Amino acid sequence: MTLSAEEGLEEVLFSLADISGSIGTELQELPLGGIRLRSYYRSSEDLHFWKSKLLGAMREWENIKIDDFGKIENQPWNVASEEAFPPLSVGKKMVVLAPWHKGTEPEGLIPLYINPGSAFGTGYHESTQIVLELMEDFVKPGMTTAD
Repeated sequence: MTLSAEEGLEEVLFSLADISGSIGTELQELPLGGIRLRSYYRSSEDLHFWKSKLLGAMREWENIKIDDFGKIENQPWNVASEEAFPPLSVGKKMVVLAPWHKGTEPEGLIPLYINPGSAFGTGYHESTQIVLELMEDFVKPGMTTAD
């Protein structure tokens, strides 16, 4: 379900989602002002059950609205996450690839494999790309580097 309100009511939205049984939330600031909170609920109950719980919790908050509600089907998230990290050419000589792209390296480029994750990043950050481009100019064969 998606709730909307004016800025400054973030904690109220989080509380409403929590009180109504949400198992997860996602807050967005809207470009023209205001906020939106998407809240997620277990599929073991009908959508209208969760909507009625939320409406009950919202009684005192007339300035908060339910924008929409609907069911999200289970998806193969691993496939979607892999598609989010296509090979990325960096500089003139390198290509950053996730491990599942092994064997698809463009010819003539040095492959740099990075397993996208919270610990090591993705290789898509500008600072990583700048350092890789500098390495092309300053690191010579046989030199050792550390990250």
